[in-house]
Amino acid sequence: MDQRISGFVDRFIEDIRHTEEYERYNAQVMAIQKFPELMEQINEYRKENYQIQSQYEGDELYDKMEEFSNKYEKLMENPRVSDFLQSEAEFCRLLQEINIYIVEGINFR
Repeated sequence: MDQRISGFVDRFIEDIRHTEEYERYNAQVMAIQKFPELMEQINEYRKENYQIQSQYEGDELYDKMEEFSNKYEKLMENPRVSDFLQSEAEFCRLLQEINIYIVEGINFR
């Protein structure tokens, strides 16, 4: 990578680490890591969620997501889990917005 870009990216990463979204997410990661069995359940939840959303559509997706929600209802009632997933989603949205901004800014098609 070009040294000029590399330096800019390093500074940009540091700026991202100081955002509210990242700080909240990082705090949640640190908190949830104290409960490995919970982290394992969260990872299973994420994996299954991804598989359902990538394999199904329409009414079938709706039905599968309803089954999925029922299956993980108890897990989602845990404040540690819901707080973690909420902070993760907020940080992911920030990264998506950054990506869109960059792609639009360089007129990448």
